[in-house]
Amino acid sequence: MLKLAKCILSFAIVAVISASAFAAVPPVPDVKTAGYINGKMNIAVWYKTSAYNNTSGSELTCSYLIEMKDSGEDAWTDVTSRGVFNKYVKNAYVFKIWTMPTNYIGLAEFRIRSVDSSTKETSEWVELGPSKFQMNVKGKVILGTNCNGNGFDGFLHTIEDATGDSGNNKYIGYVFDEPTRIKAIRFVPRLDHSALSTRYRNSVFQIASDETFSDATTVYTVSATFSNINITEVVFDEPVTAKAIRHYKELAGYESSAEVEFIPADMPLKPSLTVDCDELTNFNAKATWSLPEDFMCVTCRLERAINKDGPWVAQTEWLDPKVDTLSLTNKDLYVGIPYYYRVAAITKHPQFEDTCVYSKVVEYTRLRRLDRSWDDETKLFDGITVMVATNGTVLNANSREGWRAFDGNASTFPDLTQAHCYHGPVGLDFGKPVWVKKFGYVCRNDNACYPRIRFAALFSSNSEDYELKDKVQRSGNPTQYTQDATFYTCDATLASAEGARKWFLYQTDVSTSDWFYGNVAELAFFGYTQTDIDAAPIVTAPVALSFARGETGPVVTWTKGNHVEAYTLKRRLRGASEWTALATFPNTVFSHTETNLDQGVYEYCIIADGGELGMATSDVFTCPWYIPGNGTGLSSATMWPYLSTSILPGQLTSSVSRGIEAVNLDLGPTEEIAAGVSSFAHTVWEGTLIVPFDGTYTFTADVIGGAAVAIDDAFVINSWEDGEKVLTGDVPLTAGEHFIRVDYHMDNV
Repeated sequence: MLKLAKCILSFAIVAVISASAFAAVPPVPDVKTAGYINGKMNIAVWYKTSAYNNTSGSELTCSYLIEMKDSGEDAWTDVTSRGVFNKYVKNAYVFKIWTMPTNYIGLAEFRIRSVDSSTKETSEWVELGPSKFQMNVKGKVILGTNCNGNGFDGFLHTIEDATGDSGNNKYIGYVFDEPTRIKAIRFVPRLDHSALSTRYRNSVFQIASDETFSDATTVYTVSATFSNINITEVVFDEPVTAKAIRHYKELAGYESSAEVEFIPADMPLKPSLTVDCDELTNFNAKATWSLPEDFMCVTCRLERAINKDGPWVAQTEWLDPKVDTLSLTNKDLYVGIPYYYRVAAITKHPQFEDTCVYSKVVEYTRLRRLDRSWDDETKLFDGITVMVATNGTVLNANSREGWRAFDGNASTFPDLTQAHCYHGPVGLDFGKPVWVKKFGYVCRNDNACYPRIRFAALFSSNSEDYELKDKVQRSGNPTQYTQDATFYTCDATLASAEGARKWFLYQTDVSTSDWFYGNVAELAFFGYTQTDIDAAPIVTAPVALSFARGETGPVVTWTKGNHVEAYTLKRRLRGASEWTALATFPNTVFSHTETNLDQGVYEYCIIADGGELGMATSDVFTCPWYIPGNGTGLSSATMWPYLSTSILPGQLTSSVSRGIEAVNLDLGPTEEIAAGVSSFAHTVWEGTLIVPFDGTYTFTADVIGGAAVAIDDAFVINSWEDGEKVLTGDVPLTAGEHFIRVDYHMDNV
């Protein structure tokens, strides 16, 4: 009994010690918002209260534990140290926010509990439920006046009072790298006092075709009763497509978005592709590509087309990006023809399972050296003339052998022009138009080169005169100039669309005293000729369609395309999206006559089919088709008396409507134009003139008396003298409807 009593006493002592030595259990975390956004998991906890050793209202002294488990897992993993705690202090509100950057896939669950910093006592767990990983769009932040971009960094604690005043037209948004389909918007208001959620009310999310938002369209309006401070997700019934998107408040701004995120409907990550020449002898196309690390690519391949519309032809087998070389050199390209490359890649990303994603299309044109043949680097082509001139005068020989600047040997370069060249030119006259897309040069290797070539740029000209008055600058100034003999190349950034005969270096700033001097030891041009283009078996569509008026519809005629086996003519009503194929014709037929076409404005295009070479589509051409009237479509009236010598107000005291009639009066000498009226009368016809095609039209009036014809209130004919005559006038008219008025007065007999 004694031992038992002693045992009871001992237990009581322990209980007393425990009560005095340990504080209360720390409070359960008051989680205000939690979720994954912009690549980071955020958990925001209310961090100021009058409870738990905090009677003064100071900040809590407890810390937090955070655990996570992936979907399907049973065990929790402590991830506290994988994130960072930050404080958000604003308007006397304090939040502690844990942020963990992560790219975990699918769903993950989180939970949090408080820990006493001294006793290590813990609160109950707060289950936060699953958070879903989202793939982010790619682009750049855009901001309205006085707004900042912290609303896109994934950290809830970094948001500031982004406007600082209540102003108007406040926004933050994104410009995507390319037009993007958005399936959802997710946003979080700032976490402090309730006014932050009220400021969201009546704000809108808008999309546009560019960052000016001149064509802004509202896709979602925040409710007038909005009060949520948790992550809010808006899912569209159908994805919206935009190049730019923003959260916008027109009045009483205070842009107060803690975070905003746009969820793409399609895989935003794409393969990156570059296509460049393998070397400057043959300009073979070398394609190199890679994939983003988190694309989760299982296979990819390079594809090529000779038309933007395809067909696309595989250049490689399907490759494993983990083990295979992602590079290929094509040696089968024709010179002067643009080719189009893209990379196709299949992803296993769980949000875009087995989706085939394409890189941006890259255009590449194979070049050749224009001033020498491939197999003879010491001989210029026949017909090419070296241009060594000084402001209008061709330099004579007298030891200045300018052609040596093009002989392929930098050591033979003489003192080409010394101080006589001034601004240039130094180049070649090819005798016929060529296209230059790249040029190369070697500076003289003495000390005079450096300051003299830096002001030069590539120019072109078709002029016959030595002054080169029609010269056009085709590049920027060389960015790499040197005193040694290294060969450098620069791109012709503004290559002429029609080609040019003469290509040369010329000083861009003729006002400077730092003259060009023509100091290039060697100069080379790379591009292509019309002969190169004609030699390539590339399908091209007709460049023009023309229309003439037939009996039952327009007669459509088209120009000849290159390497075409058949033409397919298509038509649609203007404004419609679907095309109707009218017929397919052999490559010897270049016209088609429409039959029984209803009145309307139509669009036509033609598909050139080159068989294995692929297809090409022409531009779209418009043709209005109107069914002619019977000549009775003008309303008319006759007024009298009409006195050509006394045009006074009110002189036309009587009038009678003639109804709808043709402009075709043929009265005898005594016939009346109205009851009791056979002279001194004025007749007017007004109505709508239907013009079937653009063009210049001739109007003819066969009259005895005076007449005028006005189209859209501009006179085509205007003659008021008496007597018999035939009057004509020409006027250019666009297809469509025009107002017409015809005035006629009878001779005053």
